[in-house]
Amino acid sequence: MNTVYIGYDPKEDTAYEVLKFTIERISGKNIRIVPLRRDILEHIGMYTRKSELIHGQPYDVIDGRPFSTEFSFSRFLVPALNMYQGKALFMDSDMYLRADINELFDLCNMDYYPVYCVHHKYEPEKTTKMDGKEQQPYRRKNWSSLMMFNCEHALNKQLTPEVVNTQTGRWLHGFGWLVGCLIKKQI
Repeated sequence: MNTVYIGYDPKEDTAYEVLKFTIERISGKNIRIVPLRRDILEHIGMYTRKSELIHGQPYDVIDGRPFSTEFSFSRFLVPALNMYQGKALFMDSDMYLRADINELFDLCNMDYYPVYCVHHKYEPEKTTKMDGKEQQPYRRKNWSSLMMFNCEHALNKQLTPEVVNTQTGRWLHGFGWLVGCLIKKQI
């Protein structure tokens, strides 16, 4: 069974439900869909990262930077949630599927690479994004929107709940745990 973790934010419930529906409709029964819900991850003690609300915008206490969704950082818990076994896909909730997601699992040869993601150069043109949230430019922006993890890879075993809860957002979204082994193959 292939596991897809979808970022969940109550403000974007409809987006999550549409993505879940399209995956189930197109991909059949070989898929397990898991919403990354901050409230549940906090309840079970896997997510302890603190934030504060400033003028309606959440800010990460660790690096003092704004973030947009409840799953901005919890996405990096996927290898741990998958018990550091097999492949697991993370997707932002604002995506729409047009093909069988199982094909992506088949495409990704996880023998060598710790993570597959879409590489692109994205330079935000605006200073705000969804819901009027502050836009932050950073290296490898949006690469973490869709990640296929080899949860068994030694480098991904560094993504423990403690690390995810204490590293800066720039380190996580910049694939800091992969420094020296950055992915060369694109999907």
